[in-house]
Amino acid sequence: SGSCVAALAAFITRPQAVISNRRDDRIKAEGHWGCQGEGSRWALAALPIIAAGHQGAHGPCATSWRKVSSMEAVAVIDFETTGLSPAQGDRATEIAAVIVEDGRVVDRYQSLMNAGVRIPAYIEALTGITNAMVRSAPLAGEVMRDVSDFVGDMPIVAHNASFDAKFWDAELARIQRSRKQDFVCSLLLSRRLLPLAPSHKLGVLVEYANLPVAGRYHRALADAEMAASLLLRLEDELRLRHQVPRVSVDLLRQIQRASKAQLPRCLADARRC
Repeated sequence: SGSCVAALAAFITRPQAVISNRRDDRIKAEGHWGCQGEGSRWALAALPIIAAGHQGAHGPCATSWRKVSSMEAVAVIDFETTGLSPAQGDRATEIAAVIVEDGRVVDRYQSLMNAGVRIPAYIEALTGITNAMVRSAPLAGEVMRDVSDFVGDMPIVAHNASFDAKFWDAELARIQRSRKQDFVCSLLLSRRLLPLAPSHKLGVLVEYANLPVAGRYHRALADAEMAASLLLRLEDELRLRHQVPRVSVDLLRQIQRASKAQLPRCLADARRC
């Protein structure tokens, strides 16, 4: 639409602007601009999430046609790391968190983080995050204090949450903090609510559900934005397809724990609430 194009053009012409709708500016610009050619991604990331599965990336910017979400505010996070396991010495290199409230992203945090460890060459190729980039980034402890304060006690969502939870807990432990909330996993939810998807990897689900691509895969802010879009798509699936009147974080946790055989009963109970 014309309003969408105008809004996008305004962002592109002033790419240094930082978007923070609810809190103080906490986006680390040096991390967001670490790779050349990301200005367009920055502009797109600043726009409201387009409701999933109904419009592609060029649909209307406004979300007024989408029923207001009944779900509590949540923080959707994503880590980029040097490997798969903090128990094996792997560390985080980047983190992003986006706050989803009333069916849209209302605030964002993103930063590279310097943990003082080398990034393997294959990880540099996968993420585009180089050793040179993290050498000039804030120390990991500083970033984790900032992002844990940003998230607070909100429910946390991640795609393949078992991975992100391990690094969240390990990095918090290094600054003598611990989380109190459980994770919601959009990968487990998509297995139950989008069973016909060819795969439940984030990139495949973004294409399958016709979600907007927020930027380069395997960068924390883009992946967190796309996981947030997926979460809203799953909420729509529950409301529209399964006629669940109120989608809560507690219900999402029940669904991700349910087996395929238990899912119909779980949804029937939710419809009666």
